[in-house]
Amino acid sequence: MDPQNGQEQHQAPVETSVEPQPEPTGGGGGWKQIAREKIFRPLYHSKKGQLVAVLAVFGVAGSTFALLTHAAAATLSLVPTSDVSISGVHGVSGSRSLKSNLYTTVDDGTSFTSADDNATYVGSPSGQGQSYLTEGFSSSRTGTVTQVVANMRARSSSTTKGTIQVLLMDGATLVGTGPVHALAQNYANFSDTFSSISLNSLSTLRAKVIFKNGANSGNLRMTQLWLDVTYMPSVPVVAIMAPVNGSTVSGTVAISGTASDPDGMSKVEIQVDGGAWQPATGTTNWSYSWDTTSLAGGNHTIAVRATDTTGTAGYSNTSLVVSSIANAAATKLGCTGQAVAPTGTTTVAYSDPAPVNSTFYDLTQWTSTAVTGVGSNHAIDIGGTHAPAGTCVLGGVVDGSIDPTLGWQYVHDSISGFGYRVFNTGNIAIDRIRVHNVEDGFKPRECDSSQPVCPDFINTGTFAMSRAYMTGIRDDSIENDEFMAGSITDSLFDGVWTFLSEQLQGTTSTSSATIGPNEPNTITIDGDLVRLAITNGGETGAGKWFKYQGAVAHHTPVISNSIFAVDAQPRLGWSSLDLPAGTVWNGTNNYILWLGTPGGYGGPMPAGVTFLEGQAALDKWSQARNDWLTAHGYATKDESDLNPMDDPVLAPQY
Repeated sequence: MDPQNGQEQHQAPVETSVEPQPEPTGGGGGWKQIAREKIFRPLYHSKKGQLVAVLAVFGVAGSTFALLTHAAAATLSLVPTSDVSISGVHGVSGSRSLKSNLYTTVDDGTSFTSADDNATYVGSPSGQGQSYLTEGFSSSRTGTVTQVVANMRARSSSTTKGTIQVLLMDGATLVGTGPVHALAQNYANFSDTFSSISLNSLSTLRAKVIFKNGANSGNLRMTQLWLDVTYMPSVPVVAIMAPVNGSTVSGTVAISGTASDPDGMSKVEIQVDGGAWQPATGTTNWSYSWDTTSLAGGNHTIAVRATDTTGTAGYSNTSLVVSSIANAAATKLGCTGQAVAPTGTTTVAYSDPAPVNSTFYDLTQWTSTAVTGVGSNHAIDIGGTHAPAGTCVLGGVVDGSIDPTLGWQYVHDSISGFGYRVFNTGNIAIDRIRVHNVEDGFKPRECDSSQPVCPDFINTGTFAMSRAYMTGIRDDSIENDEFMAGSITDSLFDGVWTFLSEQLQGTTSTSSATIGPNEPNTITIDGDLVRLAITNGGETGAGKWFKYQGAVAHHTPVISNSIFAVDAQPRLGWSSLDLPAGTVWNGTNNYILWLGTPGGYGGPMPAGVTFLEGQAALDKWSQARNDWLTAHGYATKDESDLNPMDDPVLAPQY
């Protein structure tokens, strides 16, 4: 207690080692519970007033479960606040003799001082053989007491030979017996340590001080008494009540829960995926609004930290699945026109020949099996007779079934099927499509005629493809034969004949400007995984990464964070892999992988691009592919699975 204002002296919590320490004999609080749970593998870092534990375990939302960390030990100094029992002693305060409130005479702070040695004290009467005083202590703090140091300052009169001894009590229960200290004429300081204890309350601590006068004359005096208490503060219990663990969420999510602690709550904070802590609203009942619209789909960890008034923190975690598809649907990928949302599985081609500008196609519940190579050759065709200004396409599964034994020439000339074809004079946004076993995966077009390719280039349209997943493509994954500027980002082409095509068709004039004066002259390729494979029957090699043909201007690929892989010499020789003139490789995170026999690669090896072959190449492809599949809601694959024709064709989970 502060001698000036009568307040407790609460020292800052003791910072413990960053390594777990053995539990003290006879108890020790929070660490005991965690140390014996072998399923936990905590990583620790120390902070003032708390020890943060990072655990690879999720809390159970919607219940009172909380992930409790090991609280840092705290030290609290307590001075007497009451007389519990008095026998044969009295108090002295100046010229007054006191028979009650003796605790006020030994309340001289929490460090030894001689300031009022003979002004206020407790004394035994002259000649009294044995006497004692039991003092009580109180505190608003809660926790488990693990050590107590009893501090006394005492002396005997000049004619007295005496001793002093302290007994530590928990209420009426004896906890420990201190040593007997001989007293001399001058005041001396004594500190007795009681360790290896485990007491449930600070407010039931008692100190019984026994005075013994061996000379039966003179008196004994004690001028100071206080306790230094080490305890494990109670840890706040925090629970996430909503949403429940594992829920799929989107948009702005209301997270709520409860927190409690005997010492009272100070604050509750939220952390998303290990980021910065953000304040929640409320404490015992708290809430937080979480905006998920800018987050990637998939699992995200929400941690809650509840801190009590002593600075001790308790934690709880939950895992929530963000549906980036739902978030994208809510924004309509930026389109502002009408929304069209076909559902179910169809065996016939879907066509919308004359859509209005900025139409949004929500295909997340739509699957097409129309591309069979017999009678039907495409899945979805938008804007064939009227190319709108702006089209957005979200999702959709195209599961083609073209006979895998058919050769490339036959598929190209006789079937000419495709997954998505979108005519547009503005921007095409196409996101999260899944396409398998068709001739061409995606055909961006500018023309509004019924001809397969415009007779001229209007150079106004652009396309932006993101998070596409294509397998078993029999010709071009992206047939950009009307030379539209665009971007291909965060997409997986796992076993395709050709990645990107820009070539003149027979109906197109070679004198036309393939790239207009105000049109970007690049195509951005960022975060893409491209693996060529033999997807047609009777072939010894695949096609090309880039099918740039015709003596005209082409868009320059600008490549970042991407992987290009191949496992056999292309059908038309190694020159098929030649990169377009001026290709730009940004950064140091681009790879060319040779998945065939080590030493057999004969394709380009551009400066600044990492080349791998053999097991290192297989490991790199497998890891990158599985990382992508996991991040986009698909099942992972074994490293040896390089056959694109038997892949499952399912929509992403989120």
